[in-house]
Amino acid sequence: MENEVKECMEEVNQAGGEYTEEEAKQTNEEEEREVGPELTLEEMRALLGDLKSQLEAKSAECENLFSRLQRLQADFDNFRKRMRREQIEVRQFATERLIKALLPVLDNLEMALRAASAEGEKEGLLAGVQMICRQLVDILRQEGLKPMEVLGLPFDPALHEAVECVPASAPEENNRVVEELRKGYFLRDKLLRPALVKVALAGGPEPAGQEIDQDQPQDD
Repeated sequence: MENEVKECMEEVNQAGGEYTEEEAKQTNEEEEREVGPELTLEEMRALLGDLKSQLEAKSAECENLFSRLQRLQADFDNFRKRMRREQIEVRQFATERLIKALLPVLDNLEMALRAASAEGEKEGLLAGVQMICRQLVDILRQEGLKPMEVLGLPFDPALHEAVECVPASAPEENNRVVEELRKGYFLRDKLLRPALVKVALAGGPEPAGQEIDQDQPQDD
């Protein structure tokens, strides 16, 4: 080793540099530390066994995570299929409760028609139909149906559909609903069907189905 250091020093001196023997020894020791001491066969076997154990542990952890992922995927697929079946059932049977509630109305209507056919009494048929109408209205009201009040109110194109315009008999009737041709309804707070109405105009009728413009000048 000393011979190598001397040779190194000679090479440095020949190149014109200043390199002491002590510095050369220090450099050599640093190189040995960087390389590290050589491992014995037993130490290498121990290190290899440790790495193998770590690899097996990581492999087992990966297999466990993969198994959990497969179970979660299967659970999600089952959940999605169940939700699809429930949605189909909801669409198919959404009106079941309403239909069951309307069956007695249908029964009463059929009874009234049979009674009127057998007895030939118009008054009995009228009373039976009126009762059925009240029963049907009550059921629909419980479901959130509300009839629209329109007579005498200002025309509103968002709620009313004007099918005819008639001359106003008084100035206060201008652009107001004077006749209801078909009821309008709300389902709770949502417009279900607009009302078909006749609207009075001070200047005379306009073509049916057009919107009423309150600011439009009227003919004298």
